[in-house]
Amino acid sequence: CPVCYIPVEQAKSLMPATPSISPVVKNLTYIVQVENLVQNNSAAGSTFGGYPSLAERDDSYNLKESMTIHCG
Repeated sequence: CPVCYIPVEQAKSLMPATPSISPVVKNLTYIVQVENLVQNNSAAGSTFGGYPSLAERDDSYNLKESMTIHCG
């Protein structure tokens, strides 16, 4: 697998046997930072995904009942 960091069989063996319980997102807010729509560093973000900080990006993967995420 060209995108796997570990062998496929090892990755499959590490998958949970049953799904985990996740909170249901009940309130989702998108934010746009207009002042950041033009960036010099193309690897830093995009108009579609916004320009979140590393902490904001990391936090966006943790599902919560109420969330605010970047959107361009």
